[in-house]
Amino acid sequence: MRGKHKDQPMLESKNLTLYPLLPEQMQLFKNDPAALCRAFTLIPDDYARDGAMNALIDKQYDKMLADPQYMSFHTIWIIVQREEKHLIGYLHFLDHPSDTGMVEMDGFIKPAYRRKGYMTEAVNVLRGWAFANRDVIMVLAHPAKEDIIFHGLLRKSGFGHWTEHEHSPSEDVEVWCSEKKPTYYVKIGLLLGLGIGVVVGSIFGISRWITALVGGLIGILCCTAIDVKNSRKRYEILKQEQERT
Repeated sequence: MRGKHKDQPMLESKNLTLYPLLPEQMQLFKNDPAALCRAFTLIPDDYARDGAMNALIDKQYDKMLADPQYMSFHTIWIIVQREEKHLIGYLHFLDHPSDTGMVEMDGFIKPAYRRKGYMTEAVNVLRGWAFANRDVIMVLAHPAKEDIIFHGLLRKSGFGHWTEHEHSPSEDVEVWCSEKKPTYYVKIGLLLGLGIGVVVGSIFGISRWITALVGGLIGILCCTAIDVKNSRKRYEILKQEQERT
């Protein structure tokens, strides 16, 4: 069984490295996690293996083979503590982006590495990677209602508790979401407003700096309103999707 590849994909942050496992590495993670650690030059340890973990690996593995276009959304991303060279947890998406640009994230971190900010850091890194994908505009999480620690982690990572939504997948979980910040229209509004402001200033003999500034502000305000309107539409779509689950 092959281990780490020479061109292994990865994401890096201050304290962590995240690796998306390839199909053959997924099987190694399931059958011999200590060997997987050695393949990634990590300190081998006994990673908790149980029926639920094995079922998750099998489920994600089958999705990877069936939908290679979105392999990185179907795999499991292992979280590596860079300084100590330990495999400390993992993150994964429940599926590829929906037609409305939404994905759901879940994960696990070993108890010894909790309350150190590692999971918050990992979530931020992987969410940033997801938002860099044009197919993703919103990342969801469904924590248990009593999981206060997870709620705090999500809040630190910029997720908001969607209080408008009353129809969670079950009575025991909540809906939290993080939306990609829309900047496309705002940039267009700024540039267009500046251009129009310069033209107006030239025509009427007014300082072009002042008219450009005013035009840019008006453009930003107008396009921000468009962004807000689009955001509300996305939340309505999210509500409909959640009510169908």
